[in-house]
Amino acid sequence: MTELPLISEPPFFRPIEPHEFALVINPGAGPAPPGAFDLGEGWTPSFFSFLVPEGRAAVWGWTKGSFAIDERYCEFPDCGKTIYCAVLTYLPNGYRVAIFNSSEDATLAASLLARELDWSDSSPEALLAQGRRALAVIMTRFDEREDMQPYAVWCARFDGEIARAHG
Repeated sequence: MTELPLISEPPFFRPIEPHEFALVINPGAGPAPPGAFDLGEGWTPSFFSFLVPEGRAAVWGWTKGSFAIDERYCEFPDCGKTIYCAVLTYLPNGYRVAIFNSSEDATLAASLLARELDWSDSSPEALLAQGRRALAVIMTRFDEREDMQPYAVWCARFDGEIARAHG
């Protein structure tokens, strides 16, 4: 498998060029149909990096503003499950914001978090506090998948305001 480019300098992402899509599709797969990489308005297929204990790791997904989403299989050993999910990352520090049941849920969360929280202070103390505020916003508009306890995998609650905000 070809390695993805590691984007280790700010802004920690770059759009995928048309000739690079071969890096992100399964080997032997034919050309992707039109719209196959569309996630939503303003979301751009990109290479980006996120924080791991050893530094930063490369992945592909979608970026919009300071947020990135990638879809992957996540293993949850305490509940004995491996699920396909969407991971929302805050690009400036590379931290995972939360894990969502779908990329649609993650895009909705990114939109809410960008609108409702001030992300301008990037000091470690501010970002730690911001993580707690982000979780509070998520908890008011998303439900945890009950089958994933003790882990939090969030699903959007499509009622009232959240349904109208999503369209």
